[in-house]
Amino acid sequence: MEYWEEKSLLSISRTVGRLVQVDENTLNAKTRFYASVLTEIDLAKPIPSKIFVEGDDEGFMQEVVIGHLTKFCNNCKVIWPCDTLAIMPVVAETWADLAALDKEDGLSEEEELGVYDKVNDVFVTPVKALVSTEKAWVTVAKKKRTNKTKNVIKGRPPLTGSKSTTIFKHRNNVSKLGLKEYGVDLICNEHDGVPNLWILWKLGRTKPVVLSSTDQQITVCFEDVMLTFIHPNCDIARRRTLWRDLGNINGNMAPWLVVGDFNVILSSGEKKGGVPSSNTAISDFQNCVDALELIQCPSKGLKYTWCNMQRGNNRILLLLDRIFMNSKWAEKFGNWSYKVYPRVNSDHSPLVGKCVFIPRPSNSPFKFCKMWLGHEGFNLSRKLKVVKVAIRDWSQEVFGHSDRNIKKLNAEIEVVHRDMEQDVSNDCLSAQLIVLNNSLNKAMLDQEILWKQKSRVVSKEKNKIFMGSVYGGRKDGIIALFDFKVGSFPEKYLGIPLIQGRVTKHAILPLLDKIRARASSWAGRLLSFQGRVTLVKSVLCSLPVYNMGVYKWPQSVIKEGGKIRRNFIWSENRNIRKFHTIALKKVCRPVAEGGLGIRRLGEINEALLMKQAWVLLEGRSEWPKFMHAKFFTKFGEIVGYALGSSMWKGISLALSRVANKCDRDKLIWRPDLQGKFSTNSAFNNIRERANTVWWHKFVWKKCIHPIISSFAWRTIKRQILNAIQDAATLSVGGMQNCIFDLQIIAKLGVLSKARKPSRVRSVYWSLPEQGEVKINIDRAALGNPGKGGEGGVFRASDGEVLGAISVGLPIVTTFIAECSAIIESIEHCSSMGWEIAWVEGDSMVSIQAFSNDAIPWVLDARWKILKK
Repeated sequence: MEYWEEKSLLSISRTVGRLVQVDENTLNAKTRFYASVLTEIDLAKPIPSKIFVEGDDEGFMQEVVIGHLTKFCNNCKVIWPCDTLAIMPVVAETWADLAALDKEDGLSEEEELGVYDKVNDVFVTPVKALVSTEKAWVTVAKKKRTNKTKNVIKGRPPLTGSKSTTIFKHRNNVSKLGLKEYGVDLICNEHDGVPNLWILWKLGRTKPVVLSSTDQQITVCFEDVMLTFIHPNCDIARRRTLWRDLGNINGNMAPWLVVGDFNVILSSGEKKGGVPSSNTAISDFQNCVDALELIQCPSKGLKYTWCNMQRGNNRILLLLDRIFMNSKWAEKFGNWSYKVYPRVNSDHSPLVGKCVFIPRPSNSPFKFCKMWLGHEGFNLSRKLKVVKVAIRDWSQEVFGHSDRNIKKLNAEIEVVHRDMEQDVSNDCLSAQLIVLNNSLNKAMLDQEILWKQKSRVVSKEKNKIFMGSVYGGRKDGIIALFDFKVGSFPEKYLGIPLIQGRVTKHAILPLLDKIRARASSWAGRLLSFQGRVTLVKSVLCSLPVYNMGVYKWPQSVIKEGGKIRRNFIWSENRNIRKFHTIALKKVCRPVAEGGLGIRRLGEINEALLMKQAWVLLEGRSEWPKFMHAKFFTKFGEIVGYALGSSMWKGISLALSRVANKCDRDKLIWRPDLQGKFSTNSAFNNIRERANTVWWHKFVWKKCIHPIISSFAWRTIKRQILNAIQDAATLSVGGMQNCIFDLQIIAKLGVLSKARKPSRVRSVYWSLPEQGEVKINIDRAALGNPGKGGEGGVFRASDGEVLGAISVGLPIVTTFIAECSAIIESIEHCSSMGWEIAWVEGDSMVSIQAFSNDAIPWVLDARWKILKK
């Protein structure tokens, strides 16, 4: 820590220049990787890239990084460009002439490279010197790996600063490339003294106009389109400068194509082998593509464009080279695409883009048109039935029944063989036997074709075999036996990644990248608030369902997915967090509970895994049998040792939840009235519940446009109209309120409801027959579900009340309470020995449940006893 003190930084910075100020974050130790100081440096003197720091015991070399340094001419000692620069033009037509001039003026190669200008397509040498100083922030950074070119091209052309581009003539170098159809002019940039981007164009084409040029990109205007060629720095911080430059270039007004080696992948699925890529770098790249509204061009050929040329497990494949286009380019060149060719002399694959028009094939297949169905003379079903009957009759006549034909031919051949045993010299029998044998072979061949069609033939191209710790000889034997390709992890099967061991965040990242791609910023700007909510509910919540039904997702991935959905809903951008007054857990509630009906990813994951656990307990298919044999003992207990399964951890956690909610004897799912398990029932059972709001029926009506409903929802959730709830409660039931209550209602502007006049109604009911008892039942519950009660009244044939019962109930639904009241009343009549005439109630659903024998499973046992 002694090197972070101000005195130490003062001593270190003297080797670069005069210290002006130490960064406040550096003094407070908020930055752990570098120290930042403001230093006044002399641009006329060489600036060291590394300094030696002496310690008590030993020293070390430390890298120095200077940020935002103005371009300076080493030759004329001025800040570039300079309007007062006096130039003495010295003409040099060839590189040999320029080399001769270098010897005459006595300037070194580095000084000659300091400035270059183009006057009348010739090289000029400026002569004038001015001294300049500048203040710059010097960063003493940790040493990082950078890709620097070690080989210096001898006789390279002099280059200008980063804002200008060198266009030079060198027929000898162009001819060495063998590109005779291209012009001799080149466009290149400056990258550590050596250009890393070169642009050539064919003879007779319009000369490109340079719009922008840095050490990481060149943007030119070619005819009526914009072309940007990219080669970013490998460092994340320096690459962000390129993303900002592209934002300034953004060619929204013209067709724009961006092509090059981006040195970063767009999603985690674009890398194979090696350690996982930096999520920060991937996120920066994704944000840049979204901000520029670029579209990935369709590609053909190889998937990965770069390889480290290693073997075995050290081999790494990356998708670094790609082409983007904007919407203007897509409109102008509708069929634009590029092809990735194999790597030959480089570790990168060449990209060739072109606009291809696909003509209509001459042998286009037959297509059924729906408009035919609307014509009165077209009856498809009738014609198909006629064709079906005709084909069946023809097949029966020509081929017949394959098994019967084979049996018949075998019987005829057997008869011929017996006849030939009696008459050996009969040639007619021999000829007949040959004909029968040919017919039998033809019938057996037809039968084989038929069975192949009915059965699923295993495809060797589509199947792979995965082997663990198998020694070489046995491994070769297995491969020769099955003749399948040998697969290696990671691999996908039916869209699900096959994972070994623990499910990590890196294994789920490709799916998370798909969610990010759907929640793009340009889609958010085009959609309203309700449109974004609908996209989240229908697409972003559905994408991970298949994967969540297999693996237990890490909490970090679930939080990341929730953050993407939250930011997309409120700020239109998945990466920008906007201040909002409604928490995500309140948004992810049913509509009746004041939410938007969005489901939380963690609860979806648990519900889907509970479905797998239920299937495992049922044990009807082969998969549960395999899981029972591997993860359960013969006594039905779960094994206590780890088996390295990526699926079992999630299923084992779900088993405990399912076991607490079901009866193992009959395997009944208690939360469901019919005892049947469903994913929706499991989700409602594990989700976080809230009280039902009073206003959801008025806001989310079908007759109201969803945009208006969402606006009303946001207004109510922000507690602007919460006072109306109290006023409406005061006015319910009539005008029997005090003067103070009426004043509150008037202040809130709520209309009062007049009390309805009381009405006397006559009620008629039928009496039972002599010796029979009539039962009237009812139920009540505080909520649905809620704590409830049930009761019944028993009347004789003369209307006399024989008795009444009332029973308290736990938290139940109104349907269960109604059914329980019926059973409780019948049980009471049975204990008293009364003959029941009928049972009356006010619930048609419960009456139909008893009529159809579909009562809730919790009451099924009591009902079966009563029926006996």
